[in-house]
Amino acid sequence: MSLSTGARLGPYEILAPLGAGGMGEVYKARDPKLDRLVAIKVLPEHLAKDPDALARFEREAKALAALQHANVLGIFDFLTEGGVAFAVMELLDGETLRSLLAGGPLPQRRALEIAIQVAHGLAAAHGKGIVHRDLKPENVIVLKDGRVKILDFGLAKRVQPVDLNGPTQAIGAAQSTEKGMILGTLGYMSPEQVRGETVDARSDIFSFGTLLFELLTGERAFARGSAADTLAAILKEDPPEFEASGRQLPGPVRRILAHCMEKDPARRFQGAQDLTFALESAVGESGSAPALGPSTRPSRAASLRRAGMLALIAAGVFAGWLGRRSASNGEPARPIRFELMAPEGTQFDWREQQNSFAISPDGRRIAFVVVGSNGHRSLWVRPLEELAAIALPGTEGAAAPFWSPDSRSLAFFASKKLKKIDTLGGQPVTLCEVPDAYPSGSWGSQHGIIFAGVAAPGITLLPEGGGTPRPVLKADASRQEISVGWPSFLPDGRHFLYLGRIESERQPNVRVANTLDCQTAALVSNCSQAHFVPGSSHRGSGQILFAREGSLLAQPFDADRLKITGEAIPAGQEIKHHLFIGSANCSASDNGFLASRDHRGLDRLAWFDRNGKPKGTLPVSGKFRSIQISPDALKVVTNREDPHTGHASLWVGDLARGVFT
Repeated sequence: MSLSTGARLGPYEILAPLGAGGMGEVYKARDPKLDRLVAIKVLPEHLAKDPDALARFEREAKALAALQHANVLGIFDFLTEGGVAFAVMELLDGETLRSLLAGGPLPQRRALEIAIQVAHGLAAAHGKGIVHRDLKPENVIVLKDGRVKILDFGLAKRVQPVDLNGPTQAIGAAQSTEKGMILGTLGYMSPEQVRGETVDARSDIFSFGTLLFELLTGERAFARGSAADTLAAILKEDPPEFEASGRQLPGPVRRILAHCMEKDPARRFQGAQDLTFALESAVGESGSAPALGPSTRPSRAASLRRAGMLALIAAGVFAGWLGRRSASNGEPARPIRFELMAPEGTQFDWREQQNSFAISPDGRRIAFVVVGSNGHRSLWVRPLEELAAIALPGTEGAAAPFWSPDSRSLAFFASKKLKKIDTLGGQPVTLCEVPDAYPSGSWGSQHGIIFAGVAAPGITLLPEGGGTPRPVLKADASRQEISVGWPSFLPDGRHFLYLGRIESERQPNVRVANTLDCQTAALVSNCSQAHFVPGSSHRGSGQILFAREGSLLAQPFDADRLKITGEAIPAGQEIKHHLFIGSANCSASDNGFLASRDHRGLDRLAWFDRNGKPKGTLPVSGKFRSIQISPDALKVVTNREDPHTGHASLWVGDLARGVFT
């Protein structure tokens, strides 16, 4: 049947048609009682007379009503009026994954963020004994606010809990009539669905794997030239190698995909909760490694882990507009925080004498130095919208990277040489020799590159296009300066910030100078190196970022007049820095993105049960020199170094209460 605008179904007023499919017509409607907009799905008249179709429609309504989860379409009512069966559901404003995929594969991070929400929805369904059986891009919608909803539980079936020693039998009257039937969508079905066998939650895991593969590659994992060939591929063939799509994928995510699409259900994730945990770990939202199956279950001795290893070997990265306003509502934009993991088999190179990472001026990529298993340093680059980083060839021994103003090339130091490399391809080019093994540098828009060592007596300029480096600034004896360093160009490419250390105070001060006449002026005292971040009104207005007493601060600064224009305020996080040396492990882009090392660089304790399931964390961080669990597994004792004083003392943690004393 077709409903016209203004028609009524029960108390609901039809406003407009939204779409139609084989199992129903969907309308936008108004609920007058609660004064809200809803979606109404109406079973077509010819199907309403079909007992099997009506039972499926009711089954979907009951499945949705049982779930009530943020990642599953919500249902408000199910009614029959005048022979018309209809369900009243929440009205969604978004796009299906099929629509999003029309433009090709999604960026890896976005694909995985969507996949995690789908996995959460599946976990909720499986926890209620409900198997979807038709997971595909058409049945997942991404709302405008970023939330993800699973749709169409029309093929959903209630099942018993998974028996790892054999197939799970479906319960209910439909079992006998459906045995041997192929239910699902071609290309997304599990092997057991193709064979017409009864299925359990592990069938949804397989379908999830095909969905994630398509999000990441833009291609269907088992699509072939004919239906028969597609079914045969699901039963017998492996999905194509991910690299065939021309994209790279981190090892943990590749293993998750393979684990989802095992032909044997016993070899897959045994539930969506395990899948969710593995995905979140792979994306970097937890410090533990992905749990990829029973073989990775830890022993009791390993059940208390150092979940904060990320703080030791990774940079905390967050995106924030640092005072900018949202274009849509004029309110301050909410920061987005996420953590960056070192590539597999490497660890970040943390040194107090240099910055080991740099975010590009356009805020799209981050470069960082890692140490490989062979002990050698090298330079890597990762787009922030992707999860995979790329090693730059010929960068062995690299240190202290910094970007060109156009965000295309990187300069770095290696073997006492200043080098540059085009990040889009090519080998490094040597620019000049440098005397200091631990330098810092900045690439200006007009006047080349300036650099200095940590304890160097002066700052050196390498003219644009190369040539002979020349000193541009020396420590000023009249101010009792013993060294100058950490130069950072301002937008005009001529003036730069730098740090001058005074012997009597033994604390650095930020000053501003230029490359032409070397006139200097004091700006900020008792702080770390500084970065300038342009404001939203014009490039000359902005803030300088620096660290002081463990906090990252932002102070308004007019780069045209070279004047501080306001008080310093906290920029939203603590930060690790070395006051005497002047280093601060942070890097800012021109559009307000900030990358920084965790302010502690310390461990955070978490504990897990025997199956690898997280049970909680202890609310204290530190350098834990030793860890011992009590025989009853209720307490832990550790020798903890205070992050502020450096003094060590014994601390006891109560695992049951999550308290550390």
